[in-house]
Amino acid sequence: MDQFFTFCTQGSQQHNIWLYELEHSSSIIYLNYIHPSDNLAQLKHTLDYASSLSQHKSTAHTTKSVLSSDENLHRIISRLSNEIQMLKQQKGRESTSTYSEGPRNISMFSSVSNSTSATILTDEKFDHDIHDLHRQIEELENQVTVTRERNTLVEQELVDISNNNQRLCKINDTQAQLLDGLEQKITETENLVQILSRQLVAERSLYAEHYAPDKRELEDCLKVIQQLVSKQEEQHSHAIEELIIIQKWLASKNDALIEEDVFDTYLDHIPEEQDWKQAFQQLQQKTLVLERKLVETEADLDVCRQAIRNNDNSGLVGKLENDIARLETVQDSTAVNQHIEHLESVVQNLNQQLLDATHRSMEKDRQIASLQQQQQQYDTKHKSNELTVSRHRRTLSNQTTRSNNPQAEQAQLMRWIYENIDDPTGRSEVIQKFSQMSDDNAQLSMWIHDLEAQLFSERQRMAQENKSLECEVMNLALQLEKEPVKRRSRSSTQSKLERSSVLSAAEQRSRSPISSFPPPPTEPPSEPLPPVPAPSSSKKQSRVSDIVSQLESSQSKVQAQQQELTAHHGELDALKKQLENISLELENERKLKQKAEKAHQILERRIEDLMTNKKNKFRCF
Repeated sequence: MDQFFTFCTQGSQQHNIWLYELEHSSSIIYLNYIHPSDNLAQLKHTLDYASSLSQHKSTAHTTKSVLSSDENLHRIISRLSNEIQMLKQQKGRESTSTYSEGPRNISMFSSVSNSTSATILTDEKFDHDIHDLHRQIEELENQVTVTRERNTLVEQELVDISNNNQRLCKINDTQAQLLDGLEQKITETENLVQILSRQLVAERSLYAEHYAPDKRELEDCLKVIQQLVSKQEEQHSHAIEELIIIQKWLASKNDALIEEDVFDTYLDHIPEEQDWKQAFQQLQQKTLVLERKLVETEADLDVCRQAIRNNDNSGLVGKLENDIARLETVQDSTAVNQHIEHLESVVQNLNQQLLDATHRSMEKDRQIASLQQQQQQYDTKHKSNELTVSRHRRTLSNQTTRSNNPQAEQAQLMRWIYENIDDPTGRSEVIQKFSQMSDDNAQLSMWIHDLEAQLFSERQRMAQENKSLECEVMNLALQLEKEPVKRRSRSSTQSKLERSSVLSAAEQRSRSPISSFPPPPTEPPSEPLPPVPAPSSSKKQSRVSDIVSQLESSQSKVQAQQQELTAHHGELDALKKQLENISLELENERKLKQKAEKAHQILERRIEDLMTNKKNKFRCF
C-alpha cells in the first residue's frame, strides 16, 4: 500500500503519463487492500485518488459498465460501510484498552502526553474521514438515483420504440390493404376500359352499317350540287367573258361615236326643229280657232242679248236646237274614239297577262323538272329504306323464332348468372353477356325508332295523296261546271263592254267641253285577240305538293341523323374524358404507391439500424 501511494505521489510527469494510459486503456483492474494497522490519512488519500480515477474514467467513457448496473454500486456501498464499521470497532477497542489499564499506567501518562495529542489529532482526522466517506456514500446514492432515472428514461424510450414499431406495423397493414384495393380498382378500370372499347367498336360498326347508305346518298347529292355549281361557275365565267367583249366593243363604239358626235347632233336637231315647227303651227292654228270661237261666242251672246231684250224666244230656241244637234254629233265621235282607246288598253292588258302567264309556266316547268329529279332521288332512297326494313324484319323474325319461350330463357339466364357470379372468369363472361344484351337492346330500340319514323312518314304520304286526290276530284267537278258557263260569259262580257262604253260616253259628254273640230278617227285593230291560257292542271299541283312533303320528310330525317351523330360524338367525348380521368387517377395512385413503398423502405432501414446498432439504442425515433 505504501509503495502504491508512493508511486502515485511521484512527479507530475509520471502522473500525467499514467492518466494518459488510463484514458486510452479499454479496461481497469483496481486492487485495494485495507489493513487495520494502516494510516487513516493514507487510506483517505488512496480512496480520494481512486474516486478521482473513477470519475476521470467515467468522463472518458471507461466506467459505463460499473455505473450502468445498480448491483455493483450497492456492493461498493456495502463494502465501504463495512470498512467504516470495522474502523469504528478498532477505535473503540483502542479507547477501551487505554481506559482499562487505569492507575497502572498513570506513571506512563506523563511519558506519553505527547502521544495523546497525536491520538487526538488522529481522532479528528478519523471523524473527518468518516464525514468524507458519508459524503462519498451520498454521492454514490445520488449516482444510483441518476442511474435509476436514466434507466426509467431508457425504459420509456424502449416503450416508445415498441409503440412506434406497432404503429409502423399497422401502417404497413393499412398500406397493404390500400395496395390491394388499388389493384382491384386497377383491374376494374381495365375491365371497364375493355368493355367501353368493345362498345365503341360495336357502335362504330352499327354506325357504319346504318348510316353508310345515307352517307353515300349525301355524297351523291354533294357531287350533283358540285356539278351544278361548276356548271353555274362556267356559265358565269362565259357571261363575264362576253361582258368583257361587249365592254371592249362598246369602248370602241364610243370612240367611233365621239368622232361622229357633231354630225349626229346636227342630224338629231333637224327632226326636233321640224317637230317644234309643227307644234308651233298647231298652236297657231289652235289660237286662231280659239279666237274664232271667242268671236263667234261674243256674236252669239250679242244676238242672245238682243233677242232677250226684244223678247224673241223662237229664235233662241232654234239656235239652241242647232247647238244641241251639233254637240250630239261631236259627242258620238268622241264616244267612238274613247271606245276604241278602251279596247286598245284591254288588248295591251291581255298581252301583258299572256307574257306573265308564259313566264309563270316556264318557271313551273323548271320547278316540275327539279321536283321530278328530287322525286327520283327520293324513290331511290325509299327503295334503300325498304331494303333496310326488310332486313330488320328478317332479323326480328329470326329473333322471335329464337325467343318463343322468353320465360324459360329468362330463368335459364338467371340460373347461369347465379352459377358464374362467384367465379372471376364467369364474372367476366356475365359482364360480356350484359354488355351484349345492352347492345342488342339499343339496336332493337334504334330499329323500332326507325320503323316508327318510316310508318309515320308513310302515313303522312298516304294522307297527302288522299288530299291530292280529293283536290283533283274537286277541280274536275269545277271544270265540268265551268264548261257550259264559258259561252254565257263571253256574251255577257261583250254586253258589259258595250254598256261600259255607253256609260263612259255619257259621262264624257257631260264632262267634255264644246268643240266644233272633232279629232280624226283611228283605224280598228287588225290583229285578233289572243286566246286565254288554260289553267295549270291540278295533277301537277298535287304532284308538286307530294314532292314538297317528301322533301320536308327527307330533310327532317337528315336533321334527325345529324342530331344522332352529334349525340354520338358527345358520348364519345364523354367516354374519352372518363378514360382520361381514370388514367389520371391511376397515375396518382401509382405515385402514392411509390411514395408509400419509399416510406416503408425508410422505416425498415431505421428499424434495422435500431435493432443492429447498440450505439443507437438511446436515440429518439
